Amino acid sequence: MIHPDSELRWAGDHIGWGVFATAPIPRGTIVYVRDELEVEVSAAQFDTLHPLQARFVHRYGYRDERGNWIVSIDNGRFINHCCSSNTLSTGYGFEVAVRDIEPGEQITDDYGLLNLDYAMECGCGSAECRGQIRPDDLAFHHERWDAVCRQILPCLIDVPQPLGELLPAATWQRISSFLAGDESSFRTVRDLAGDNLAAASVFQQ
Repeated sequence: MIHPDSELRWAGDHIGWGVFATAPIPRGTIVYVRDELEVEVSAAQFDTLHPLQARFVHRYGYRDERGNWIVSIDNGRFINHCCSSNTLSTGYGFEVAVRDIEPGEQITDDYGLLNLDYAMECGCGSAECRGQIRPDDLAFHHERWDAVCRQILPCLIDVPQPLGELLPAATWQRISSFLAGDESSFRTVRDLAGDNLAAASVFQQ
């Protein structure tokens, strides 16, 4: 589920639809939570889909660490990529604002965390644009993304969390343990890849 202070808007002919903040979303705010309303399609189910259905899932879904496709039923499926995105996926099943997001600003994520099965050309215009989003981005960038997550997780308790009650109690407990100094409770974003990262190794240079 996507943060309630957001709406779908046309982002331009070169982008299409995007999700924009309708109110300030402070740094450390949970912006997306994977919850029970998400549609989950197993790899085996995906192989049996009608081509039109498969195209929809492939366009709007992402793969989790088990190789299942996850499709948001709300506007979360319209979140666009940016190489300097203002949200970031964490290893805990949610995305968090990594800087303050202003009203009218587009909410973006980094698709490199979503287990792509093909390389995408990128023209996000960011000074940090990588030029291409690749299936093996997690292998090359997970340490940088983990460093950001480590900085952001302490902010979770300092800002309102409209989506907070959608996180399982066990997830909050693990985060609390990490904030209390238990390093074993930190979940690296590399865990998001699961076995998908091995499959992406053919792209490594």
